[in-house]
Formats: sequence, C-alpha cells, structure tokens
Amino acid sequence: MPRHAHRLRGVVQPYAWGSRRVLAELLGRPSPSPEPEAELWLGAHPRGPALLEIGKQWRPLDAVLRDDPEPWLGPESIAAHGPRLPYLLKVLAVEQPLSLQAHPDDARAAAVYEQDRGLLAAEQRYTDPYGKPELVCALTRFEALCGIRPLAEIRAWLADAGLAELLRPGDRHDSASPIRDSLAHWLRTSPDERRAPLARLRAYAERRALSDAISRRVCELAALWPEDPGLLAPVWLHEVVLAPGEALFFPPGVLHCYLSGAAIELMAASDNVVRAGLTPKPVHVDELLAIGRFEPDAPAVLAPHPVTPTTAPDDAGAHAHTHYPTPCQAFQLGRLAPQPGIRIDVPVRSAEILLCAEGQIHVLAGTETAILARGEACAIPAAAGSYAVTGSGVAFRAGLPEGS
Repeated sequence: MPRHAHRLRGVVQPYAWGSRRVLAELLGRPSPSPEPEAELWLGAHPRGPALLEIGKQWRPLDAVLRDDPEPWLGPESIAAHGPRLPYLLKVLAVEQPLSLQAHPDDARAAAVYEQDRGLLAAEQRYTDPYGKPELVCALTRFEALCGIRPLAEIRAWLADAGLAELLRPGDRHDSASPIRDSLAHWLRTSPDERRAPLARLRAYAERRALSDAISRRVCELAALWPEDPGLLAPVWLHEVVLAPGEALFFPPGVLHCYLSGAAIELMAASDNVVRAGLTPKPVHVDELLAIGRFEPDAPAVLAPHPVTPTTAPDDAGAHAHTHYPTPCQAFQLGRLAPQPGIRIDVPVRSAEILLCAEGQIHVLAGTETAILARGEACAIPAAAGSYAVTGSGVAFRAGLPEGS
C-alpha cells in the first residue's frame, strides 16, 4: 500500500495566450521556450494527466488512481466524489488575455452532457458531466476582470461614450434583468450590426485612455480583438489586481477573464468552459444565459487564513501553514512556508498534491523523505495518514477541505 510521497511530473499546455518564460523558468528549462506555454497541469484529468513515479517507472496519474483508488483517494473522497481525483492544480502563465468565460455547476453540466450525448464532439456544449468552480492565487501581480459592475456605473459610462442604446431598458432598477437582457442582445447581434457601435467604442476609449482605466483596458483588448463583442467586458465587469498571495474564488456562472500575470489555479477537475467573447473559439450565448450570474457583485479578494498545528520554537511558525477557505467541497488550496526550525504537520484524508514554488522543501511521509526544489511536485496518498514539511521555501498544497 502506498504511504510515501511520489514525484509528479506535470503536463504543459501550449496555448497561444501563454508566456515563453514563466513556466520554462519555473521548471528549470531554457528560457524563452520555442512556443508560448500557458498552463502546467498537475492532476489526473484525461486531457493531460500528470506522470507519477512508481518505482523506476512513470505512469499517468489517472491510470494509477483507476487501478488502485482506495489507498490513493481514501474512502471519504470516493464516497463524496467517486473514484477520481476531484480537483486539478495548475500554474497559469498569462501573457495575453484569456477568453471572457463562465463555467457550469454540477447539475447543469451533468444534464447538458447527457442531453448532448451522441452529438459530434464539436457540437457538444460540455466535455464532461462536472461543474467547474475555481480559485486563482497570484504568484506575481495578476490582473483579471470579474463580477458585474453596478448598473448605474455601466449606464453612466455607456451614456458618456454615446452608447446608451447598448443597455436595454429592463425595469430601470439596479437588478440583474437589464444587465442580462443587454448582454443577450449584444452577443446575439450580427458582426455587421456590431461594427458601428464597436467603432464608436474604440474611438471613445482612445480619447479617454490616459484618464480612464476602463478606456485604457478597452484599448488594450482592441489591439487584439478589434471587432469582438467582448470589447465591452471592461465596461461590464470589475477590474481586479491581485498582489502575490491574494486570491479570487469563482463560483459557477460568474463571468471572468484573466488578463495578465502568473498564478496558481485550483479547480474542480473539469474542462467545461462557456465563452462569451475575446476568442476565436465558439461562443455559446444561450448556454451562457442559462448558467450566468448577472446580478451586480463586487469581487471579494481572499487572504490566506492560518492553519494549525505547526511545530516551531516560538510564534515564527504561526503563518507557515495557511489556506484559502471557499464554499467548494471539491478542493482546498493551502500554502506551506517552512523555515529552519519549523516543521509543518499535515493530516491527510485524500490524495494531495504539493508543488514547490520557491526554495527547497522536504516532505516526510511514511518512512521516506522527498526533497522538492522549485518547480518540482509530488503526490501523497490518503493511506499515508499524514506528512511533515520542513526546509526553506514555499509550496502550494491541493487537497480536499475539512469535512468534505
């Protein structure tokens, strides 16, 4: 029965919006890389399972879990989430903005996945029957758009830009209906119908770029997507800038768009994305309207909360082990920051993944110690029961929350 930490080798996804430096430098490879590298996947998703070292062989993590689920996942995780790893840990390297998007919850994903069974893959709305809440934690300055602005702010900006017609009348109150109706109408207009208002939008933003943050962001997006309906995203959504260590949680249905920076992302193990713009990929307006949350909502930036116990000679270890609490039962992100003289003891209820982001850490599980340098990762089975982390560095911990 596996009881120690096994080295884990992630899979790099070379999407066009990625960086040629961030992941290459994290993994100790030549930089810049030959092509953009956008995401490092550390999980068991079938589109990119990480490789797990078993003995002297490297095996896909999904195959290992399929062959021997209980000692790896543990009975609690299997009872709650089935014989699968319910989360996917990523490192994001955002050089250009991602698509404007939202994700379904479990019920919607399962129902639509079943409805679309038998269709061609290109016609299916979802690739799996799982929802996709997600948490993003900044490694560098990280910029994003998310959460609907107050209706009065949207109305005032559009009126000043000479684009008041883009906001549907609705009920004239600060509620979700005019925002949803306006987005529906805008996203359903043809490219020909959008051409004139987009030209006015770009012209206004160019005049105001030096004095108005929304206009400046519209100009940046227009340089990449001049005719895309997603150019209005900075008008509709709040802009959030995360400092390293700060995080955002996105429940299903929340419109968001990552703009720039490097971050840890932890999500439910799903690849279901509904796009609304800023992309050459298909935009599914009806599905977006079915899953979206269109009520005005200010994003809440999450700070890490201390976790105990930590063994230390004094109070120096009080913040050596922190986590980011969310209502999600599929995952929890922790941050471990051991220093000389500090030992962090971690109980294990399910399979966990550790990624060393800075320095060097020592992971003692069972009778064996794994030493991880920057960019290296390991997986720890539920059968280990617990593990301890020492050394000097920073690591991110992916697992299930307490009580899930």
